[in-house]
Amino acid sequence: MSTTDDTFQAAVVRGDRIVIASPCDTRVLIVSRDGVVVADTPFPSPSKVAELVTCVCVVGVAGPVVLVATRRRLAGTIQRHKVWRITHARVLTFLDDHAAAAQSPELEALTAAYLSIINAGHLYYSQNYDLSHSMQHHAGRLRSQDSRYFFNHALMQPLLALSPNSPSSIPWVTPLICGFVGSIDVTVAPEENVDVKRVFTVTLIFRLSTRRLGARYLKRGLNRAGHAANTVEMEQIVFDHNLRDGDVKTKIEGVSSFVQIRGSAPLIWSQPRNLAYKPPIQIVQNSDSLAASFAHFNDLLRQYDVLDISQKKDPEGKILCVNLLDEDGQEEHLTKAYERAVKSFNNSQVIYEGFSVNKWCRNFDFSNMSILMERAANIFPEMGVFVGTGSVASNFGVRRDTPPKFATIRKQIGVIRTSCLDSLDRTNLACTMFAQYFLSLQIHALVCLTSRGVVRVPPLETALGYLAAQVNESQEFKRMWADAGDAASILYAGTRALRGDIVRTIDLGTLAFHAASSQLPWSLANASQFMSPKTSPSLFRRVLNTRAYAHGRIDDAVNSLTRYYLNTHVDGRRQDAWDAWTRSSERSESFADVWRRRAILQRRRARVAAVVRVLCLFTQVAVVVEPLVWAAVCVVRAARARVSHAFALIVSRTPPAASVEPEMEFTLSTVLFALPKSYAPEEITNFVQFAVAMLCSIYLYIAANLLGVHGGQVVDNPMLLGESSA
Repeated sequence: MSTTDDTFQAAVVRGDRIVIASPCDTRVLIVSRDGVVVADTPFPSPSKVAELVTCVCVVGVAGPVVLVATRRRLAGTIQRHKVWRITHARVLTFLDDHAAAAQSPELEALTAAYLSIINAGHLYYSQNYDLSHSMQHHAGRLRSQDSRYFFNHALMQPLLALSPNSPSSIPWVTPLICGFVGSIDVTVAPEENVDVKRVFTVTLIFRLSTRRLGARYLKRGLNRAGHAANTVEMEQIVFDHNLRDGDVKTKIEGVSSFVQIRGSAPLIWSQPRNLAYKPPIQIVQNSDSLAASFAHFNDLLRQYDVLDISQKKDPEGKILCVNLLDEDGQEEHLTKAYERAVKSFNNSQVIYEGFSVNKWCRNFDFSNMSILMERAANIFPEMGVFVGTGSVASNFGVRRDTPPKFATIRKQIGVIRTSCLDSLDRTNLACTMFAQYFLSLQIHALVCLTSRGVVRVPPLETALGYLAAQVNESQEFKRMWADAGDAASILYAGTRALRGDIVRTIDLGTLAFHAASSQLPWSLANASQFMSPKTSPSLFRRVLNTRAYAHGRIDDAVNSLTRYYLNTHVDGRRQDAWDAWTRSSERSESFADVWRRRAILQRRRARVAAVVRVLCLFTQVAVVVEPLVWAAVCVVRAARARVSHAFALIVSRTPPAASVEPEMEFTLSTVLFALPKSYAPEEITNFVQFAVAMLCSIYLYIAANLLGVHGGQVVDNPMLLGESSA
C-alpha cells in the first residue's frame, strides 16, 4: 500500500506480525516470529491493524523489531537522483504487551541505542542510487565490491538473505551511509573573454566505514585485519546543473567524480584513557603490526584500481599517503613508525608524504600549506579524476531503469589517503585544499567534453587558472566542506571540528594552484593574474588580526574541552551503541545480558527521577535533587550487596551466585565518584551543561589522583568492548 511515489505504509498486527507495503509493486514484506518473508498477499484491513505508520525507508530488522524512517529532508542530488537525510525514525514490534515485557528490558535498551544513531541526523539514502559505492564503481571501473560503507548492512541481513544474489530485487533493501551529503551550485565562465556562464552542481558525499567503527580513544589505528579506525571515503561529484532536473538535452551531459579518503594512522596503536588531557600513545612494533600495515596498503591498491607493478610494465596510479602528524613530541614515534611501514612495504605505487601542519603553519599562518601542494602535485596528473558522459542510471531501490548510454571517458587511478592523530581537524584542512584544487580539474574536464563525449585538447594554458579563480570565490563550497568536516568530527569525537573557521574563510585553493602550477602537464604560470586581491595568500596573515580569529580560537578551546569530557565520561555508552548497530561484541559476555543490565539501570534511574519530581512538586528543584538521590541509591544498593555477600560467606562458607542486578562495587573510591557521575550530563548543548561537565571532570581528576586510583577505572568504559582491544 504505497501512499506516494516513494513512501509506503507499515502495519502492526499486534501479537502477530508486521506487514510493510512495497513502494513499487503489490508485494508485502512480513516480519513475524517465523522470520522475514515476501508475499503477494493483500495489505491488512484497517480492522486488523493496531498501528499504521507511513515510512520513507526501512532501516533494518532486529529480531522482533523493525526500524523504519518516517521523516526526511532533501540533502543533495546526483543528477536526477535525490539524496535524503533521515531526521526521524520509529521502532515497530509485533510483540504484544505481555511478550514485550518478558523480553524487556534488553529490547528497550537496544532500540534506544538504535534510535540514538538514526535520529542523530547523520544517515543518508537514495531511493534509486546506491550511495555506499562511488560513481566510478557503479560505472564498472573498479574491481572491488564490499559492504564497508553499507552502514545498515548488519541490520539488513534478514532482508538480504531473501535474495543473496540480487539484493536490489528486494525493494525494501535500502543501503544507508553514515556521514554527510550536501549539494551546491557553482557558476563559472568556462573560457576567458566569453560572456557565457555555466552552472555546475557539486555534490559532496562522506561515507563512514563500518569496519573498526567507534569513538575517538576507543578505536585507534589498525586492527590485525588492516582496517583503520575513523575511515571516511570522500567523493566529490560534479555535473551540469540542468541534469539535476532530468534534462538530458543539455549541451554538457558529463559527470565527474573525485575520491579521497581519511583514516587513522595505518599502524596498530592506541591511547588508553587515564583522565589525562592527552593520553600517552602506545604503538605495537612487531611483525603483527607490520602485517596489518601491509594488509591495509594492499587493500587500498585493490579498492582504488591501482595495477600491481608485477602485472604491467608501466604501472598506473598511486596511493599518496599524506601524514600530517608532528615530527616531535609524542606524535614523533607515530610519524617514524608510519614512514618505516611504507618503506618496508617497498612498493613504488604507495608514496609517503609527511607534512607537519603544526610545524609549518605556526601562528595560524596557513600559507605554508602551499609546501604540501608543491610536494604532492606531481602525483595528481597520474591519479586523475573519473569522467563519464550521459545520465547516471538508477542502480538500486524503488525505480531501477534500463541503463542509459553512459560512457566512461577517463577514470581515477589511485587515491589520496590523509591522516593526522584524530584524522579530523588538520586532515579536513588538507582534504579541503585537495578538493578545491581538483574541483577546477573536474569542471575543466566537463567543459572540454564535446557532444560526442570526447575530451577536446585543453584550451588556453591559463584556462585552469581562470577556473580556479572563480572556484575560489565560492563561499558555499568552503562551507559545505567545513560542514562535512563537522559531521565527521561529531561522529568520532563528539564535537564540531577545530579550525572550522579557517576552512570556511581562507582560500586554500588559491595557494594550491600557486604551488601546483609548475607540476601540471600544462603551464599555470599566469594563473595568478586572475586571482582577486581578497583571494591572495596574504589573507592568511591578515586573518590573525580580525575578530573572527579570536572567536575561532575561543570556539576551538570550548570544543577541545568538550571533547575531553565526552571522550572520557560518555564515550563508553556511545561505543556500545556503535557495537550494537554493527552487531560486533568483543567480550565473551552475552550480548543480551549486557543490554539487560544497562536497561535495568536506566529503568531504575527513571523510577527515582519520577519519585523526586513528585516530591519536588514538579519544580526545577528536581533537576538539582535527582542526581543526589540517585547517587545515594547507588551507594545504598552497593553497601547492601556487600553486606549480603559477606553474610553468605559466613553462613554457607561459599560465595553466593552472581546476581543479574547491576551493582557497583562498594569501595571508598566508588562512593566518592558516584555523586559527580550522577550529575555528569550525557551531552553538552548549552553553557550550563558545559559548566557542570567541567566541574565534574575536575573533581574526578583530583579525587582519582588523591586516592591513587588509575584513571582507566574512572572513565566511562563500554560494556561490550575491552579498552585494550585491537
